[in-house]
Amino acid sequence: LLSALGVTAALVWTGVRFYLMIDGENQVSEQAFRNLAESITRTIQTNVEQGLIYQDMIANIWAANPGISREHFRKLIWSEAYAPGLQTMTGISLIPNVVGGAARRELEGRVDTERLRQECCANAPITGPSCASIAATGLFCNTTGEQRYQITEFGPDGSLVPAVGNSSEYLQRVGAEEYMVVDMIEPFETNAKVWGFNLLSSPARLAAWRSATKSGKKTFSRRLNLVQSSDKEFGVLVWLPIFADPAGDWTVSMNGVKPGHVPVGSV
Repeated sequence: LLSALGVTAALVWTGVRFYLMIDGENQVSEQAFRNLAESITRTIQTNVEQGLIYQDMIANIWAANPGISREHFRKLIWSEAYAPGLQTMTGISLIPNVVGGAARRELEGRVDTERLRQECCANAPITGPSCASIAATGLFCNTTGEQRYQITEFGPDGSLVPAVGNSSEYLQRVGAEEYMVVDMIEPFETNAKVWGFNLLSSPARLAAWRSATKSGKKTFSRRLNLVQSSDKEFGVLVWLPIFADPAGDWTVSMNGVKPGHVPVGSV
């Protein structure tokens, strides 16, 4: 009997030691997971903050030089000073605020835009080897249609089609024939699909833009499906509005919208 009790006690103690060992490992694993999660959170926060700083820098350059060319913009973004920002963002874009049919036709008919479209349709190295089929899901280079750059929106089947900004539905929702167009974007090769996209055709992007223009402050959209992604890839859009004052000078307003200032674009 004593021998049996001794064996039982030994088994119980072995079981207790095994439980304590496993439970201890679990506690260590949980702590390691918490440490990893905190580290990832800090890294993401740092990257986002860095990206927002680059956004401020680009916005101020655009405000100082509203007529910046595509070539200058590309060289600027890929320069040693600004290229690190591309590590934290899907893309950096200049998004002009286009109001009315005449302004739309002017934007769509620019010489530098047509030059880029032709390079895209030829799959030139500067645009990437698949630009002809990727840009606006092939709309700009479609041999069966009108080959020209156009402001786009999503069609019923998910492909990009010429934007309609003067329909009764659009005017009721947006309030005017107004577009926010992804005009210049880098890296271009990985963002060719979104080139020309009217961000106001998306209700979530429109809501964030209206909030940004009212506050004059940097505004985050809710989580979105990225236009340029072929898979379900999520992200957020950060509007940084640029305004023109009554004299026509551009300014980045971060402390509220001043009287007489009108939005002219965003980065």
